[in-house]
Amino acid sequence: MLIFENGSWRTLFTRPFGVDAVFGVRISNLAVDEINRRVYYISADRIEWWDVDSQTFHGGASLPTVGVDYDSLAFNPDDGFLYGVRGSFQPTTSLDRIDPATGAVTVMMALDRTMHRFNTLDYNRSDNSFYGFNTGAGFSGAPTGLYRIDILGDHSITQVTEDPIVGAATGATVRGDEVFVTRSAGNAFPNQAGTISTFGPPWSDFPAASGPVSGTERATAMALWLFPPPTDPADLNGDGAVNGGDITAILNGFGSTDPSLDLNQDGVVDGGDITMVLNSWTG
Repeated sequence: MLIFENGSWRTLFTRPFGVDAVFGVRISNLAVDEINRRVYYISADRIEWWDVDSQTFHGGASLPTVGVDYDSLAFNPDDGFLYGVRGSFQPTTSLDRIDPATGAVTVMMALDRTMHRFNTLDYNRSDNSFYGFNTGAGFSGAPTGLYRIDILGDHSITQVTEDPIVGAATGATVRGDEVFVTRSAGNAFPNQAGTISTFGPPWSDFPAASGPVSGTERATAMALWLFPPPTDPADLNGDGAVNGGDITAILNGFGSTDPSLDLNQDGVVDGGDITMVLNSWTG
């Protein structure tokens, strides 16, 4: 698995993505749970996960077998459930809610497999909707591109961007008005970024494959993780630095039992807490 940060790609970890040593199948689609720091992915008819902090693989009996092939997967942080689009080559397809604890599947809305093949899926908290790339070039009855899927309201499916490289999207993530798309063959089909409000154009390439990525490797999935910066408990006013503002916060609460200011947890806000601020001083 690769991560793009600070202007370049680097390898985050190598197992179990690619060809899995246990199941012998290509891993596809990513769904990020930033709260529990997990990356879920699809392996045949299973949904498995990788613990980011311990870098441990949880397959086999660690997550119940769903028993359904999914084309795409997303995590909804508002309700804690996974959502997937059931494989478009099955007799029926639907957008399902999946309990990551039990594997229980609930059909949220039916989909017409002759119209859409959602190869990617993501949840956008800005409008509480799911977004999926319809990549069904050649057999889909609807134009390829990014679609908004409304499962909370009227179950409408509305195209919101066009696809500049028809049928090549293998991963997409949406945050607010921005959409990022990975393509199927490294530099030959560049990763691109666009905006929903302008129907996609002008699309721009976000940095092409570099570092550990070659131009012939395939990008099989993508998810956006907004890694929160580490915070120092002595940064009491949350301005990103430990400085005089934090001393002022302690002085304003001096002698109180305010637990948010009692850094050394001795039961009172006093000189010991000022010392802790000074020990973490960044200016």
